[in-house]
Amino acid sequence: MYRIKVLFVVMMYSICLFGQIELGGKIGCHHTNTAKGIGGKSYDSFVFGLTSSWKICNRLSINGDILFSKRGYVVEKGTYDAMSMVYKDCKVIFRYIDMPLLLEFNANNYLSLELGPYIGLQASRSLYFDNEKQKKSLLGKKQPFDMGVLMGVKGKYKGTFIEVLYQKGFTQSFKDVKGFNSTGVCVNIGYMFNLK
Repeated sequence: MYRIKVLFVVMMYSICLFGQIELGGKIGCHHTNTAKGIGGKSYDSFVFGLTSSWKICNRLSINGDILFSKRGYVVEKGTYDAMSMVYKDCKVIFRYIDMPLLLEFNANNYLSLELGPYIGLQASRSLYFDNEKQKKSLLGKKQPFDMGVLMGVKGKYKGTFIEVLYQKGFTQSFKDVKGFNSTGVCVNIGYMFNLK
């Protein structure tokens, strides 16, 4: 155990000494749809969290984030209420802690391309019929993880950046049910602090 701790300290020291580490934060708008397979409409929400970047060389960096986000879908007249004999809109919201790891290729000092995987931990989920919250038991089996890929473009100037990312999820939002993988677009703005 002692050797692992010493190795970790040596690695972190060398990264700080020879690499350029930046830490920062970002906030953005997330436009997702987790139910295209059943004709669901997109859900808009906010995403926010911490971001980091380790510069490997002039043109290449590795970016890691910890983000809080929501994904979901809306189905208009998606459920029938037998008591009141009317159709109601159905909305499902998933709350995630996302951890993307992106490879950033710098085209120049102001523009870069990003590509990499992400994993999301489903923190909670909610079901609404006409904006009335329903029992979680109606949602079926919970899928605790969401995995997929992110790709996009980033513009940056003096620590400030704007990025547009396309998200394609590979896992389903519900266990044992197909047609509920996430797709979406996220537009973020943020600031990076150079620690070197």
